[in-house]
Amino acid sequence: MNGLELLIEIRKINKDVPVIMITTEGSRSKVVEAVQNGISDYLVKPFTPANLKEKLSKWVGVTA
Repeated sequence: MNGLELLIEIRKINKDVPVIMITTEGSRSKVVEAVQNGISDYLVKPFTPANLKEKLSKWVGVTA
C-alpha cells in the first residue's frame, strides 16, 4: 500500500484526523491528488526539522 492508498483508507474511517504526508513526490499532480483525497498537509523530502515542527504545530498543537 502506498501513501495515497493509506490516506484513502484512513479517510474511510475518519475524515477529521490530521494526516501529514511526507513524500519524495513533489509534482503538482501528486499534490492535487492527495488534496482531493483529503490530505491535511504535506512535506516534500528533504525537509528541515523546522519545516516538520511548523506542520505539527499547525495540525496537532506541538510547540516544543
